[in-house]
Amino acid sequence: MKKTTSAGLVLVAAGLPGLAQAQSTFELGEIVVLPLAVPTEEDRTGATVETLDADDLETGGSFVLGEQLGLLPGVNLARQGPPGGNGDIQIRGARTRYVAVYFDGILVTDPSAPTTQFDYFGGLTIGNLARVEILKGAQSALYGGTAVAGVVDIRSTGGADLGPGTHQAVAIEGGSYNTIGGSYAFTRNTDTLSLDFGIASLSTSGFSAADENDGNTEPDGFEQTRLTAGARYRVSPELSVGLNGFYETGRWDYDESFPVIADGTPNEVNFRDTWGARVFAEYDGAGLDNDFTLTWYETDRRTEGDFGPSRFQGNRLQATNVTTFSLSDRTRASLGLDYRRETARYTNLTTGSETVNIYGVFAEVAFAPSDDLDIIATARIDDHSAFGTFETGRLAFARRFGGATTLRGAVATGYRAPSIDELYGDYSAFGFNGNPALEPETSLTAEIGVDHVYASGAEVSATLFWGEIDNLITITSDFSTLENIAGASLRQGIELSARIPLEGGASLYGAATFMEARGADGTPIPRTPSTDIVIGAEAPLTGRLTASGNARFVSGLYDTGSYLPSFTVVNVGAEYALSESASAYLRVENLLNAEYQTTRGYGTSDRAFYAGVRARF
Repeated sequence: MKKTTSAGLVLVAAGLPGLAQAQSTFELGEIVVLPLAVPTEEDRTGATVETLDADDLETGGSFVLGEQLGLLPGVNLARQGPPGGNGDIQIRGARTRYVAVYFDGILVTDPSAPTTQFDYFGGLTIGNLARVEILKGAQSALYGGTAVAGVVDIRSTGGADLGPGTHQAVAIEGGSYNTIGGSYAFTRNTDTLSLDFGIASLSTSGFSAADENDGNTEPDGFEQTRLTAGARYRVSPELSVGLNGFYETGRWDYDESFPVIADGTPNEVNFRDTWGARVFAEYDGAGLDNDFTLTWYETDRRTEGDFGPSRFQGNRLQATNVTTFSLSDRTRASLGLDYRRETARYTNLTTGSETVNIYGVFAEVAFAPSDDLDIIATARIDDHSAFGTFETGRLAFARRFGGATTLRGAVATGYRAPSIDELYGDYSAFGFNGNPALEPETSLTAEIGVDHVYASGAEVSATLFWGEIDNLITITSDFSTLENIAGASLRQGIELSARIPLEGGASLYGAATFMEARGADGTPIPRTPSTDIVIGAEAPLTGRLTASGNARFVSGLYDTGSYLPSFTVVNVGAEYALSESASAYLRVENLLNAEYQTTRGYGTSDRAFYAGVRARF
């Protein structure tokens, strides 16, 4: 797996609503795209972005995206059982509820979840994914609420970037736990029109969500199918319009109680159907750019089990417009307008259905006082129908020295609005109700880092980070409702990464995160490792055979009153080129058959073998 760090500010591709078209930045061997509003050159933003491209995803050691993200510095995945089970992504110790997640430009956080978030990192597979980027630190100034810890941008295969002509990709994989999966993608590009379509599907019998070491033998299976499609038409050299969308359906089994299943019956099942659509218009004129995006997202979750059926439905309408223009030769500005309407429908709401409206306006200015210094300032005001207005901001700099070293830094504020369930949830039968008087959680984050490229091609990066979240929403002592509590939870540490090219096309890479994460009361934040170290290698063994592998060591995971045991997980793989366009591969997950947990009571995979073939033509 390859880890990419970027310190550059770039034009943003059409994947994120309302933001401008992207170019390249400073990178470790590949072009990357950053989700920021102002177009400029590489290593000029002060931000830290981790990027996985299609090749990285194919060799990353797992078909579950969240597992691969957990190998990146500052990122951790707390899994709850096999594929399909909930997966809590943490960025620098802040949980998924503080992360804005986009899929092909559509915000996919669930308005009907207990806390508005994307809770499917344990089930989202890599089939037909082209690139994933994680932007760290508070980003509420551009993205509004939820982006307290950062932004995850996921993009599927296809688009004009593949070049003119017809492009196809196909893959099939099978292995342990009766796993079978496959994907197919088609793209057709002409001078003015780009069309793409993709389908990816996977089925596995899985293993017990409740840890088998506690006597649980019932496997919890998982099935998922995802469809994607898009079109872009260039009306003129300055104007392009288009649309894209996705549909995803899945089901997975779960275990209703711990540590031993209450009745042993395999009747606990979750169903999930989601779809999203996006239309956009992008104008790139002389001295002025304007991007307009309109998106729709809908989710329908259903649960069946001994506790009875339940259903949760949510949707979001979002419109964003960003205008970017030059103030001078060294200054550019972006002005944005954003509207969101979020609705949730399920039985345990006071009225059965609730809606919130959020209006936002933001501005970003990029100023280059000299050729080797850039300063970027962003400010935003949001008006939320439940609690009124809230202001956020971000200030960043990047200073380059001699073309090989970049010093960067940023400070930003953020907020997380109370979810619909936190405000209006009605669980009177259990003596619990939401609290309409809740206020947003607030945050302050800061980072400073340095990136250096050696003449040999080796690259190293180090980032010190600090952040706190205040006004935390938590349950009251009598378990009757929710309240904001005073005091800040703290997350601070250092991220280190390096990639070293070796002779013959081989390379070594490594990443390490050392972090302190504590709540306002001083107790460790659950499921956040204090030490997280990844070491990996890629090496061609012959002209056709390539080997890869990585090892991850984790310690300091605190959960439900005590620390979980430290663990080391090793993944290895090999790929054999059948032709210039096709290859066969073998992957072994958890090679040493480590027994470990990332969430107390939930099982993890034993040693598992997977093999497949893939081709691009």
